[in-house]
Amino acid sequence: MANLLDTSAGFIASHAADIILVVLLLFLLMVYIITNNITFPKSHPQLKEIVIMETFATDPPSVGAGALCSSTIGNSSLRNEGCKALSESQCGLAHCCVWAKPKGAKAAKLKTECLAGNKFGPTYNKHFYGDFYWKGKKHLGEN
Repeated sequence: MANLLDTSAGFIASHAADIILVVLLLFLLMVYIITNNITFPKSHPQLKEIVIMETFATDPPSVGAGALCSSTIGNSSLRNEGCKALSESQCGLAHCCVWAKPKGAKAAKLKTECLAGNKFGPTYNKHFYGDFYWKGKKHLGEN
């Protein structure tokens, strides 16, 4: 520790003129700034604009059963196409789809499939389908 103090004192003694010159220049700079009323404004970051990025689902069959219903609000034909792409188990998870069985003379031409609908039955061609499943629960169709 004593060696450090001795080395520091030796450095200051050998460079005293340089140190005094730097201190004098800093003092003169400070006097100049004060006498000329020079200020250094503080810079605060300003918010320029806010950008909101949103994504929109355009292909409901590629989204999950739960997202299908919310992404096709107001477009029942697109919802019907999306429901048709679901399996029987996925159809039971979507509250906007029913698993419908065809009835009568049309039964041979139509297949049991997932369609857009609710607890009252399929949205389209309700009269072609008999019993249906909505959210996994069987409902009796119209006779």
